Amino acid sequence: MATGKFTILAWELYENLPTLTKPRTDFIALFILSILKVGTVNLVKVAIGMTTDADTNSNYRRIQRFMDQVRWCFQSLVPLILKWSGIDGPLTLVIDRTNMKLGKSDINILRVSVLGEQFCVPLIWKLLPKRGNSSQQERIDLISELLLIPGLPDIKVMIGDREFVGATWFKYLKDNKIGILIRLKDNQRVKRYGKYHKVANIIKGNTRCTVQCDGKKYRMADVQIYIHGFRYRNSDGKIENLIVASFEKETKVSKEYSDRWHIEVMFKNFKSNGFDMESTHVKIWKA
Repeated sequence: MATGKFTILAWELYENLPTLTKPRTDFIALFILSILKVGTVNLVKVAIGMTTDADTNSNYRRIQRFMDQVRWCFQSLVPLILKWSGIDGPLTLVIDRTNMKLGKSDINILRVSVLGEQFCVPLIWKLLPKRGNSSQQERIDLISELLLIPGLPDIKVMIGDREFVGATWFKYLKDNKIGILIRLKDNQRVKRYGKYHKVANIIKGNTRCTVQCDGKKYRMADVQIYIHGFRYRNSDGKIENLIVASFEKETKVSKEYSDRWHIEVMFKNFKSNGFDMESTHVKIWKA
């Protein structure tokens, strides 16, 4: 078991995860190395790939006990993720949600990832006790937990799709000096000088290569935002609007919002195109 890779990884984990005992961090090192070996997070296959003196059934039961008993501490886990990812800050965060089915059970994970150089990696997450979209308060609670982590680098911006809109959520981010690049639905209405405007009408005439924002301030409830966007042809050949809310007037939507695509690649890597996360058959991830 005491290979060079294992020794280095186990010691790194022990030094950086102070809430866990040495046997726990040794087990995590075995677990990680086995995943890299077998290329899946199917727990039966991970148990087979673990380099120990125990048989596969014993390894599998050990995995089950670990899943049942261990709670992750984000205050030590997040700095380790940033360290291993080589990300210093200011941070660009991407918020998204993934849903899986295990029999009749829904596994609905709200997750905030950090953008690196052409990649995304999960930073903090929460299992939602329901189907469907997260509430504004659930998002606020997750980011509040992240902001409590000592030494966290400044957060530059939060990127999100159309399900992550809300005046209370936007105000919370602005109050905490976190920028936004949140996509809006075409029928979203915003206010200017007492008059409501549909955002699809605001970006008419904008183009990807020239003007993407009229420079005017609009309001969503009490939050002041700028509306950026343009029309483009999607992969099916249909004309579609890309409309994004930002606190900043100078935002190049075609470049900056496109970074969100890296989280879709990350999800594919985690799911059937990569580590096959659904095959763990785990219903609850503790944090």
